[in-house]
Amino acid sequence: MKTNSGLFMISLAILCLTAAPTITASDKDSRLPPKGIVMSPGSQIAATTPYGSISIIAKDTLTRSYAWAGGERSVLMWRRDATNPRAFGIYNPAWYKDEFWLLPSMLRFNDTVHGVSEENFANFESVEKALNWLFLEPGAVRYIWRNDGLCVWYRREQHAIGVDVFQIYIKGKKPTKLPGATDHLIETVGSTSPTETDQPVDSGWGDGLVKKGLDRLAVAIREKPTAKKYVEIANRLTILGRYNEALEACDKAEQLNSLEDGIESMRNKAMRRKSMSEKLESSTKNAKNKTAPSCN
Repeated sequence: MKTNSGLFMISLAILCLTAAPTITASDKDSRLPPKGIVMSPGSQIAATTPYGSISIIAKDTLTRSYAWAGGERSVLMWRRDATNPRAFGIYNPAWYKDEFWLLPSMLRFNDTVHGVSEENFANFESVEKALNWLFLEPGAVRYIWRNDGLCVWYRREQHAIGVDVFQIYIKGKKPTKLPGATDHLIETVGSTSPTETDQPVDSGWGDGLVKKGLDRLAVAIREKPTAKKYVEIANRLTILGRYNEALEACDKAEQLNSLEDGIESMRNKAMRRKSMSEKLESSTKNAKNKTAPSCN
């Protein structure tokens, strides 16, 4: 039995090795993203987030070292598929996939069995759209960000960890002031992203994809109106900055089913975004009036 068991393990190892894809030097070179990398080799970020502190070190172009309370992990990042609208940047959707399936004994690593990380640029047409994205993505846990547009998202649960690092641009340039910024919570060592980017404005960050989803919902709601669908429509309209329409969608949802989960929170979200938009518009007008030349 021992001999058979040994032969089985050897056969399994050979099978795994022969089934694994061969990565050539040219394949590795093709992963090097020319754009969208926030951290240059040797740079560091230390952020204090609602979920705790996270430290990130760029060991080289594609390798990131993440350290949090009780854990540390070096991760090889990948370039996004060129067919993806968010083709800029690098990511890794499953840090612990191999260990989870092949080596269960390694799961003692701080109880983490799945990690997801991303690093990218986010180029918006306006400060308002950038704030919409910051508040609405990725959901329950907010990003923290600086006035220069560097933002970090971190979430730690018992069996999962997620880390995002983004550099926000407004029409291709780094901002100098972003409402809600907490510069003291994000410290950096070494150089990070360039001051400008040629990434297409709003590419992959909402408008195109959100509008397609909105069209699909409009068709679905004609066939069978439900409060849940109207709440989702309100969410997408809020992302697009169409706040009055979003509030109307919330009213329709309430008419269909006043007990539907999410109506009130969605209405409050739309009202907050509308209020922020109006304040930004007012402050922009006041700034323009102060800098306008005198006619005396």
